[in-house]
Amino acid sequence: MLRSALAHYRSQQRLQAVAVAAARSAWPAPARLTPVLTVVMRRAAQDGAQAVDDMLAEQNIEAPADGVVSAAAFAASASDGRPLRSLLEQAQTVRALELMSVTQVTDAGRVAAGVGIAARVDVGWTRMVNPPCCPRCAVLAGKFFRWNQGFQRHPGCDCRHIPTREDTAGDVRTDPRALFTQGKVNGVTKAEQKAISEGADHSQVINARRALYMDPAGRRLTSESTTAHGRSPGVRLTPEQIYRESGDDRVEAVRLLKRFGYLL
Repeated sequence: MLRSALAHYRSQQRLQAVAVAAARSAWPAPARLTPVLTVVMRRAAQDGAQAVDDMLAEQNIEAPADGVVSAAAFAASASDGRPLRSLLEQAQTVRALELMSVTQVTDAGRVAAGVGIAARVDVGWTRMVNPPCCPRCAVLAGKFFRWNQGFQRHPGCDCRHIPTREDTAGDVRTDPRALFTQGKVNGVTKAEQKAISEGADHSQVINARRALYMDPAGRRLTSESTTAHGRSPGVRLTPEQIYRESGDDRVEAVRLLKRFGYLL
């Protein structure tokens, strides 16, 4: 695994811990968390954008970016585009507020990294998991994705992008089967574990479940989606929506990322 990827993951963990502590201090007035969380989210976005540069450099991949990632843009609203305060005010318990805070910080770093990848020609990403992980994340571990393929996630998901090119992706991939056979996947039934250990395809075994992820607001989504479809008044267009609307046109995606302030 890349040293820079591990350093990035540990940095993000520290920021998540700060967010949890701040959430506990703010309770029972969730709105009080907004200014502190905004600062932490911005720092997470800065770290995510820098990590793209560091990981590409470690792989000796030269890929100039068509702009500079604006960390402030990822702290200007919640990761689903709504005002951050309105999201936090929905928390009914301190635990819910902690989870929201961690999700927002994680998404700020992860989505900023995704924008940094989209800003480069011929760069995609593989999925880095932090074992033990859930079955759905384990199945996707090490898979190569194009720049515009949304990052499937659930609340508390701490998987990361590793920017790379498809012809070098094998150097940074992790082995999903090894995760299962070594007992590093949570929530696997005895029957599923037995089937995989006897040679069954791990993807087919896990995909037989009803595969659901959630967006940052807690809405249930199919595994093919990452954000709610459509736009609501007052909700900012997110990078994931930009990728979806741009299709395979990276030039148009970069134009929209700049228009909405994610790239400078």
